[in-house]
Amino acid sequence: MKYTLLYIVAAILLVLSSANAISPNDATNIVGLQNDYLLDSESAAILSPQVLVSYAKNDYWIVVGLSDTTPTVYIPVKNSDATIATGDVETRELIKTEIVVTRINSQKSSMTAGDWPFSNTTKTDFYDLQRVLSEMVPKIVNVETELSNLSDADAKRLAISADDIQTKVDNLALKSEVVAKIVEDGMALENDYFLDPDTNETSDYQRAFIEYFSIIEAYKEDYDKVYSSINTLKTAIAALSIEGLTSTQKNFLVTSLSPPAQTGKITSLASNTQQIKTVVESIFSSAANVEPMVANLKTRINRNNASLALYGTNTKITKADERFNSLSDAAEVILSEDNIDYWSDQDSVTALKTNWTQAKTRFKNTEYDPALSFASKAEKNVLDIIEKGIKPSETALPNDLIFTAIGVLVIATAALFVYEKFIVKKKPKAGDEGYEENFDIKH
Repeated sequence: MKYTLLYIVAAILLVLSSANAISPNDATNIVGLQNDYLLDSESAAILSPQVLVSYAKNDYWIVVGLSDTTPTVYIPVKNSDATIATGDVETRELIKTEIVVTRINSQKSSMTAGDWPFSNTTKTDFYDLQRVLSEMVPKIVNVETELSNLSDADAKRLAISADDIQTKVDNLALKSEVVAKIVEDGMALENDYFLDPDTNETSDYQRAFIEYFSIIEAYKEDYDKVYSSINTLKTAIAALSIEGLTSTQKNFLVTSLSPPAQTGKITSLASNTQQIKTVVESIFSSAANVEPMVANLKTRINRNNASLALYGTNTKITKADERFNSLSDAAEVILSEDNIDYWSDQDSVTALKTNWTQAKTRFKNTEYDPALSFASKAEKNVLDIIEKGIKPSETALPNDLIFTAIGVLVIATAALFVYEKFIVKKKPKAGDEGYEENFDIKH
């Protein structure tokens, strides 16, 4: 009964957690439509493989701002409450992991399965190499025995060479099995990492590549030494001139030393691995140098804060006069040519004209902190102007007429905002693919 209750509670918590989660489409809308993090030339997307990235047990959708197909900013949106990540370490690790996952996924997708290090084909190739090299060992032992049985001193020296080669081939067979197991482990790690990437696992994934690249390099060196030794021995056997050793016998010994056909893959595999190594190392290097992206995220957060201050809903101003929804609404109406001279607090009107102009100019020039500061001053000016109202003059424009003009201007301003935000400034849907940087390898 006790455990049944625990399961029920866990299920309820899971349902509640899922209910609060946001979708990839929600995340891109938060960044690209509902807020102003992106420049007009940018679009919002979640790159393939479209998975949540975990940091400190919290999951994030990483929305990427794209200029054409080039990522310009990474914006982590928390899955549980739709807030934007702001901590330096948090954003650094999230962006780093996003770069690794999306770019390596793009590289892997551009290649045939058999060319990728962590693949069933690569694993099978090395298990095959283990088998055929193991099968080659008895043949080399037989050559060593035949040479040892000859009375000629040169033949006996060649028998010692054959014995050395047998040891090297045996070791290469064992190393083939080691590589196959490294590939198998790498496949499991990569599969888990791509399905549910965690910032704590990025370094593990990198180490898996380092281990694979290192052992393939060593494996190729060992194979080249074995191959060279075998060719040297074959040439020496063919040159033997010993009474009782026929040409047929020599041909048999030489043929017994020929490497299996499967070893022909080793050279091309090593060459392909070197090319993949260059690309993968470049990706991890980019992921390790994300400070410019972290700084840019901070800039975009400042941009959004400034934009909300200038053009977003302003409850203080609305409370003072319900005809105005934002600082922009109020400032444009107050400073309009038809209204500017009729406000009682002309000092505040003059200050508003300066502060509002500065706020818009600084925002346009991407000076977001000063823009926010001038917007704060402009807000105070507006509140003072509203509080003191219209001049009590007989020649002043009637209140009804002024507020009719206000209504018209507010509607016009809102229409312009909608046009610019949702029609002119196009935003793509979540899931857009093809934006990853392409690192195609030429074969």
